[in-house]
Amino acid sequence: MLNIERKNLILEMLRAKQAVTVAELGVALGVSVVTVRKMLIALERQGLLRRTRGGAVSAAMPFRELALTDKLNEARKEKQAIAARAYDLVEDQESLYLDAGSTTLELARLIRKGPKRKLTLATNAINLVTELLDAPDLRVVLTGGELRHSVVSCIGPLAEAAIRGLHFDKAFIAANHVSLSFGPSTPVPAEAQVKRSAIEAASAAYLLCDSSKFGGASLVRIAPLSAFAAVISDSGLDEGHRHELARAGIPLLLV
Repeated sequence: MLNIERKNLILEMLRAKQAVTVAELGVALGVSVVTVRKMLIALERQGLLRRTRGGAVSAAMPFRELALTDKLNEARKEKQAIAARAYDLVEDQESLYLDAGSTTLELARLIRKGPKRKLTLATNAINLVTELLDAPDLRVVLTGGELRHSVVSCIGPLAEAAIRGLHFDKAFIAANHVSLSFGPSTPVPAEAQVKRSAIEAASAAYLLCDSSKFGGASLVRIAPLSAFAAVISDSGLDEGHRHELARAGIPLLLV
């Protein structure tokens, strides 16, 4: 296969699923990862893709992150149903991490009003803490860190250090996009690192994403899908994504 043919195949794969990894490109092209990286550098210089840690994403992929106020009413019923399924997984006396996000905000509301108690809740999201102010029987830990005004979350080394010093029975993680090859992703590297820290600090991590977030990719991968005990999504998720998750051995909880 000629070099130009290999580059065209990379672009075809990105048109099909918006994100690819160096490893899968190496297999598809029959070349080393070093060769793949050189081709990705050349294609990025031409403005045809954007390189990421471990792969590449389409140059046309969504990049801008919506402010929290814009996210709150998107797929509201689906997010509430996903949050309810996540709440089913919660047990009395557990320690939980609630990631910043509109779906995890719905989960925080269920926890505040629900019967499960003696819980410790850690979060990097200021609005989740505000939601829990009138629940004094819940122990709430705010990570601290640098404020992201648009999504009212805390990021950076202080947030990461706080999370690394804790242990969670379960972590509920949000993402901007989910690609089956690239994994869940977010546009902001520092946000992704906070999410990774929470996943690593938990006995089990769950990805909470409504079906509209599947099929695209943001700039930074949070973690491979194999890092999650299950993905929780809604029944709007198409059959193709369901089958690919099953084929990859990723448990899927649909609502």
